[in-house]
Amino acid sequence: MVRYKHNRNSGFSIIELMVALSVFTVGVVAIGYLVIDARRSFSEAGEADVARMLAAEGLAAARTIIDTGFDALPVGGYGLSLSEGAWQLGTGTTVFAGYERRLFITEVDEDLKQVISQVTWTVRGDSVATSSYTTYFSNWQQTNGEAGDLVLDISVATTTATGTKLVGINIENTVNESRLLSDMKVSWSGGAGLLGVTIGGTEVFSAATTSPISSGENIDIADYLLTIGGGPVQIDEVLFDGDVSGSNFVMEFGLQDGSKRKVYIAD
Repeated sequence: MVRYKHNRNSGFSIIELMVALSVFTVGVVAIGYLVIDARRSFSEAGEADVARMLAAEGLAAARTIIDTGFDALPVGGYGLSLSEGAWQLGTGTTVFAGYERRLFITEVDEDLKQVISQVTWTVRGDSVATSSYTTYFSNWQQTNGEAGDLVLDISVATTTATGTKLVGINIENTVNESRLLSDMKVSWSGGAGLLGVTIGGTEVFSAATTSPISSGENIDIADYLLTIGGGPVQIDEVLFDGDVSGSNFVMEFGLQDGSKRKVYIAD
């Protein structure tokens, strides 16, 4: 009589094969999702880079426009156009292959304007992303009173390594009459207080006998004379009691006739 031997392990082999196939399938699907997600992330990162470039270009365009005159950037929201190699403000929104750019201009005061270059675009079909840069423009050509005779150089202005001093600012009297600095005002971000101001080697303000000055508070400095033909005078330091690195500063210089001159400094 022929006997058939039942292989009890054969069923387990099929189950094991099915389990292995299932694990393999899940792994392939997971890897597929990871690849798709990675490609999407790379794509979105590239889109964000383009948006930042367009936003930066918007500020550069605003800078070339205001070089023609402080009033060339009126308050409002604008698009930009390039005509014969020169940037111009326009109505509406500038569109670039799915990106929309607008400039928003506001007046901080009569001699200082804030400009925001904002770019928006659509990601993942329905979400709107935004990238923007902000800067400030001072009216370098303002001529209200004696303040119009001052030239301010902030090309190397910065905070020191400790973040407690603002340095690198020069001021110059450009006329054949002496000019007297009588007060100052400094605005910055953060909770630090202002302790002292030194101009041309002379300490014109010290909080040693007063409390530290808060941001935007008027500073009654010791009168400082900007002489005829004296050349640029260095503002040696504006000293703070805390770290102000990374702040945006607005400095205002008051002259004897009451006129003011402001300058914006981005650290």
